[in-house]
Amino acid sequence: MSRVGERPRLGHFMITAAGDHSEISPTTTWTSARHKASGLHRCAAGRAALGATRQGRKVPVAGPPIGPDATVASVVGRPPGSRPGRRWRRLPANLPTDRKVRLVSTAVLVLNCGSSSLKFAVIDPADGRRFASGIAERVGTPDVGAHGTFAMSIGTPDEGPSGVLMTPKSTIGLGGVDGVAAGNDHAAVLAVVLARVQEWARDLDVDLVAVGHRVVHGGEEFGASTILDDKAIEGVRACIPLAPLHNPANLAGIEASQAMLPDVPHVAVFDTAFHQSMPPVAYRYAVPPEWVRDYQVRRYGFHGTSHRYVSGRAAQLLAVTHDPDLRVITAHLGNGCSLTAVKGGLSVDTSMGLTPLEGVVMGTRSGDLDPGILGYIAGRTGQDVDEITDALNKRSGLLGLSGRSNDMRELEAAAEAGDRDARVALEVFVYRLAKYIASLTVPLGGLDILVFTGGIGENSTLVRAETIALLGHFGLRLDPVANAACVRGEGGRITVQEEADDPVALVVPTDEELVIARDAADLTGVLSRRGVGPS
Repeated sequence: MSRVGERPRLGHFMITAAGDHSEISPTTTWTSARHKASGLHRCAAGRAALGATRQGRKVPVAGPPIGPDATVASVVGRPPGSRPGRRWRRLPANLPTDRKVRLVSTAVLVLNCGSSSLKFAVIDPADGRRFASGIAERVGTPDVGAHGTFAMSIGTPDEGPSGVLMTPKSTIGLGGVDGVAAGNDHAAVLAVVLARVQEWARDLDVDLVAVGHRVVHGGEEFGASTILDDKAIEGVRACIPLAPLHNPANLAGIEASQAMLPDVPHVAVFDTAFHQSMPPVAYRYAVPPEWVRDYQVRRYGFHGTSHRYVSGRAAQLLAVTHDPDLRVITAHLGNGCSLTAVKGGLSVDTSMGLTPLEGVVMGTRSGDLDPGILGYIAGRTGQDVDEITDALNKRSGLLGLSGRSNDMRELEAAAEAGDRDARVALEVFVYRLAKYIASLTVPLGGLDILVFTGGIGENSTLVRAETIALLGHFGLRLDPVANAACVRGEGGRITVQEEADDPVALVVPTDEELVIARDAADLTGVLSRRGVGPS
């Protein structure tokens, strides 16, 4: 008869067939003793089955009736209490009857290859579970290689609703594994990371069905995510002049991972793509026409994946997803900061431009300034354009204003302790932020929802409170208790509505990796095969 095998891992349900197959049926009753012996009672699906058997009820397993001549390969269905949309692995019929038929989780590997870092995550695109995540830093430097490391957090079985408990990040050597040579470039580091991820995926029956790549700049060519064939890769390469620090690193990750995972589809998800819906009045600069024609000088915008996710999530939370006139302003506030006006789900204007230097004050970037400053500083100091641009990108913003730090937490503490420069840095940051939010109501024709996200947006109650205080004439009224509660991953509404048509402000934790995973799964057909609609 049927008996339950070893303890399920990551929500996997394992059935071992042995003995007389005629006793296996879609409504086999498993006794509580068998469940206890297997450890099945420790997972949600097992507890559901266990509760049913204690009440003397049959526990259905979806699938066709199993007759006397059935083999292990015939036992196909899903476990009691599990979610639909999963895939079963069909084992060969000639396998011994003590082999298992187990549930296989499908996942997407998300890669973000920066100029000196490599971030990765393994994500179930249907429910957003993280199976693994990690980061390798100082890529391309002598610090990485035979003696380098990367941090990785992996999934282990959990009794909670997700079935996955992420372990604390552990440090893993980059000195080469399973014959993978050590090195310090993206390809060498990625080889070690992929070797670890594939080993882990095999052990826990996680099927990597696609790879999603974050690509910073897609220019005018890419208005949506795309499958990476030869033509698409050349398109990404053509955008290198627009993002000389980022697109080469993105390409290095794409080419290395395609060589290592040639049978898995690869998808590019662009930071700029969401903003390709902007009208010319929003993206044109008032510059000589040959700059536009020959060098594609225009406003592109960035953080598009984050703005797309949080604007959609805010609409879901307020049950207004199908409103074509919904007016949302999203504020992605971290070390890099940008705002976007979203109308009916489409970006109609944004704060960043040709480069991420335009817009509001950021951690180390200046944001908007008079272009004449470049010539003035060059004339007074003898610095060239590269040196001045480097200073505007790396030594300006909050760091330049305060003279001490680009970390908002440190500046808030310093301002509280009486540091005048830190207080000025906070005031300039909030003032420019509120002014930009107000300006983005012009393309929207008003405001329905204001969304805060990113490291500062999700955690700085002070920045949110002071920003909303400057926007009171729009009908925004802070709820101090709700605002204080929205930190460390907790989101929700942080304003009260005095009138029915007053706008609301929300905190929505961003999840760019999930967007990348879902786009990759959607374009490759994984979600539709699992019975899950596109995000």
